[in-house]
Amino acid sequence: MSTTFVYYKDTNTDTVVQAELGSLLKSGEVVQSVELGSPTPVTVNPLQAELQEIQNATITVKLTGGGAGLSYGIDATVTTQTRKFGILLAVTCNTQAGELIPYQTRSPDAFKDLVDTVQAGDSVMGTCVFSYPVDVDPSGGFVLYELLSEDGTVYAAGNAFEYKVEVTGFSNNVLARAVIVVPSDIPPTMEGQKYQLRWTIQRRQPDGSTVREFQGEAITVVGLVTVPVGVQPQVEMQGDPATLELVTDQMFDRVGISLYQVNLQLVPLTMISDTSKPATDAPVKVASGWYYAGVLDTTNLKPSVKPYSVVWKFWESKYPARVYTERADLFILNPSLANAIDDVKAKINKARTTLYGAPDLLFPPTTIMTWLRRAMDAFNGWMGISTNFTMTNALGGIREYWLMLAELFAIESQYLAEGEKAFDFQGQAISLNVDRTSYLDAAASKIQSRLDNELKPFKQNLIIRGNTGGDGSGGGGAGGDGSGGAGVARGATGAVGITISPASVWGRYTPNYWMPL
Repeated sequence: MSTTFVYYKDTNTDTVVQAELGSLLKSGEVVQSVELGSPTPVTVNPLQAELQEIQNATITVKLTGGGAGLSYGIDATVTTQTRKFGILLAVTCNTQAGELIPYQTRSPDAFKDLVDTVQAGDSVMGTCVFSYPVDVDPSGGFVLYELLSEDGTVYAAGNAFEYKVEVTGFSNNVLARAVIVVPSDIPPTMEGQKYQLRWTIQRRQPDGSTVREFQGEAITVVGLVTVPVGVQPQVEMQGDPATLELVTDQMFDRVGISLYQVNLQLVPLTMISDTSKPATDAPVKVASGWYYAGVLDTTNLKPSVKPYSVVWKFWESKYPARVYTERADLFILNPSLANAIDDVKAKINKARTTLYGAPDLLFPPTTIMTWLRRAMDAFNGWMGISTNFTMTNALGGIREYWLMLAELFAIESQYLAEGEKAFDFQGQAISLNVDRTSYLDAAASKIQSRLDNELKPFKQNLIIRGNTGGDGSGGGGAGGDGSGGAGVARGATGAVGITISPASVWGRYTPNYWMPL
């Protein structure tokens, strides 16, 4: 059996596909030529295939036309300097790009005769054999398939693109092959249940009548991974590859990504998916839509409490004016910032759980980083005493009061969430009352009281010592002296206009005040 490549095509547009032949070639083999056969079956709106180029072990084919809802097979003969071998290009056509998934199947069972197990939203190769006695001529027929549930619901249907009659001398066999499309919205198989893949052959008898015969196999459907639609904020350590993710409710053939620091563009718009360039990765189907991903090298991105902005742009090539935009925060951390996240979480969410199980009542690192960023701004501007600490290596007192501000913001936010979700249930036998707002309010009040009494004089002492900026480690410079604000900054003489001298009740009337005329 020849190797099969499976592709999807939108009948409204031309599609360029690529077949990687590297795994089929022996050592030293080079592809010299490729001969494409005629697509089968022949339909009213026929599918046309044109070989565009051969580059190394990759062949590029342009597909035009095709009937909606039909599958086609294209036999191709590959010639190298030592041999010839065949491959098969299987193409499934539809009018809506969102209904079918892969440009090339990734299912481990894709090339087996029995489908067996398939993931919802995937496409696999299926093969069926009908056997007849030697006196029966099954030529001139066609085969269809249907994906059925136990109650008879049809979730998918299509045609076999290949219909071959094999004569063995003992029987006449019909070999039919089709691309089995499993919709993404099909419910996963329950325990003890299976879907049925039913094959139907229709052929004409010598007397002119038509006969239909059936075969079936049971298959298991595995559900898709659920990923929220849109983009999500992310936290990554500096130097680690950051996988940036986007999920859309429909497929787009132009998807790009760019990176900003405040309003400065660091990485220009880079295409993640572009169907005009077959080398780019195709999106992956998930339960909520289509998943796109791009990998960003964070080696040259400085750790910061302030997030970088990841901006996605996506559109359809036939509607270039309809450009959609999504934005998300990307926090780049160093070990000091990662430790700060753990310290805040240990204070505000010791149980690491929530009564309701709702995501908005949990404390993911991205949410804590938002509070740490706001706490940095609040610390630097507290009570009108301005400083400029970045907190990327905060130590000592600077770190403690910075984390206290972050904890205050977190608890206040949790107070609002708990208040919105608080409920009182009165039943016939039980009474359930859930209200944790009083505990949160008391915790926030204690932190607020300490900050009101302690932070202002602490910042005044920082200014007296000349510690007004830096990474928060103390000493006013990058790295600092590790005192966290307790030491005097190097070179800070004259930072403030205060003279330390003995006090005198005589004031300006002392003899030292008189100046000679």
